[in-house]
Amino acid sequence: MWMSRGSVLSRLRTSFENLPTVVRGLVVVQTLLYLFFVLLRLLGMELEVAQHCVFIPPLFLDGTFWTPLTYFWVHVSSDLFGWLFDVVILWTLGGIFARRWRGGHFLFFVVASSILAAGVDLLLYLAIGASFAAAASGMSAGSFALFVAFYYVFGDAPVSVLGSPPMRGRTVFFAIVGLETVLFLAGNNPAFGIQLGGLFSGWLLVTGRWRPAKLGAWVSGLAARFRKDPKSRFRIIN
Repeated sequence: MWMSRGSVLSRLRTSFENLPTVVRGLVVVQTLLYLFFVLLRLLGMELEVAQHCVFIPPLFLDGTFWTPLTYFWVHVSSDLFGWLFDVVILWTLGGIFARRWRGGHFLFFVVASSILAAGVDLLLYLAIGASFAAAASGMSAGSFALFVAFYYVFGDAPVSVLGSPPMRGRTVFFAIVGLETVLFLAGNNPAFGIQLGGLFSGWLLVTGRWRPAKLGAWVSGLAARFRKDPKSRFRIIN
C-alpha cells in the first residue's frame, strides 16, 4: 500500500528532527546555499560568484587560494544530483557517526577531509593534468570519507541498499567506489579527484595515520611483510 504524501513528509520531518544537531545544521546549510546558487543562476550572476567559491585547480594556482575552505559548503545550480547525494549521505551515515563521535569531532572530520581532498585533487592535477582540472563543489569529499568510516566500522555488517538483498558493508563500499571509477573512465565523473581525496583523507583520519608516528609504523609494517612474504616480491627467473 502506498503511503500518503502527508505520511512521507511526517516521517521525513521526524527523521530530520532526530538527527544530531551538527548534521541538521550541515543539511540546512547545504540546502540553503544550493538554493542561493539557483537564485544566482536566475539573476545571471552564478558564474561570477561560483569561480570565487568552488575549487578549480588551475584557478587555485592563479590565486584563489581560499577555495579549499569554501568549495565544500556550496553546490552550483547544475549539481542537483550532487546536492541530493551529499544530503542523503549526511542524513544517513552522518547521522550514524555524529552519534558515535562528539558533534565537534564529526564536524572536524568532515571539514578536514574536505580540505585534505582538495590538496589531493591539486596534486593529481599537477601530476596528470586536464583530467583533474574540473571544478569541485559540495561535500562529496566528506561523503567519501564517511564511506571509509563506514567500511572500517560496518564492513562485516549486513546492509540493504534500496531494498536489495543484504550484503556486507565492504561489498557496498567497493561497489560504490568501483561505480565512480567506471564513470570517471567513461568521462562522466569530473569529481573523481575530490572523491579519491575524500577516500584518502578519510583513511588517514579514521586510522589515525595522519600522525607521522602511526604512518611510519604502518609503512614499516608493510615493508616487513614485503620482506618476509616471498609471494609479495617479484622473482627473476633465468
